[in-house]
Amino acid sequence: MNPRVTPAQHLLFDPRAADLLALLRDLQHIDARAIDAITTDLVRAQRMDAEVGYEELRRRLAEWLFEHENDMRPEQADLLRQEWGRLFN
Repeated sequence: MNPRVTPAQHLLFDPRAADLLALLRDLQHIDARAIDAITTDLVRAQRMDAEVGYEELRRRLAEWLFEHENDMRPEQADLLRQEWGRLFN
């Protein structure tokens, strides 16, 4: 039995979106698990090789962070709440 091979899909981020993703990773608000979940959702929603814009990524990151706030360490959640306005407004 041959496994079904699907073509690789690539996400292209506009420069502001890529910077936001890197910033949230560097601040440790997101980790590899978060990036995998968010990019998997984006791949499902985008056509192949479509560029992901800043606003789309910002919305998805905010949703993911809001949904997973209870999984964060208390000090991490407090820091995120303090920085939320600067990151998402």
